[in-house]
Amino acid sequence: MFWQKEPKNLGIIIFIILACLVAGTALFIYTTEKPSPETTAPAGIEVIETKEGKIIRNKTEGYEVTVSKGWNVERPSAGYLSFNDIDWDNPKDEYCKIETYIIDNPQKLTAEQWLNREEVKLNESFLTINLDERVEVNIDGQRGIKRVLDTNETGYSIAVIVPLRQKIYELILYPKGEDKERCLKDFDLYLSSIKF
Repeated sequence: MFWQKEPKNLGIIIFIILACLVAGTALFIYTTEKPSPETTAPAGIEVIETKEGKIIRNKTEGYEVTVSKGWNVERPSAGYLSFNDIDWDNPKDEYCKIETYIIDNPQKLTAEQWLNREEVKLNESFLTINLDERVEVNIDGQRGIKRVLDTNETGYSIAVIVPLRQKIYELILYPKGEDKERCLKDFDLYLSSIKF
């Protein structure tokens, strides 16, 4: 037998077997753990559970919003907030997602100017746009633009752009899968709940 001829090989073989066992165990634990749908909110952000859903107060950026029951809060931070409707007990490949970005706007661009920036035009020049509709909206007394965009590359999305206090509030819905109508309804509730 080869290990009787060279005892050095036996050590290498044992090392390889142990490394495979450790790697296999780590992979098993990693793939069987459920990801946490909720993330602890940092200072300045409050997440309040109610029977209707969750109220998120961002004291740092000065706004409050409510998401419907069944939506999860992901990675809240001062300038970013994300929600999804993943059922962590029965996850699907397609789900709805709402993202909120708060971006500095020292030039005080209007919503239309924000959407017509050169960098936006450059990014969109690589897309096959099937639908691009823009309408004025009013969110908590603030004027903004609602943009419905459908491209071959990124799919269907709705973005609401609201300039306020040298910031741009960009609220985006990515409705996916069979529940698109419910996603749209929940997004409308989300928009109507915003308080600046």
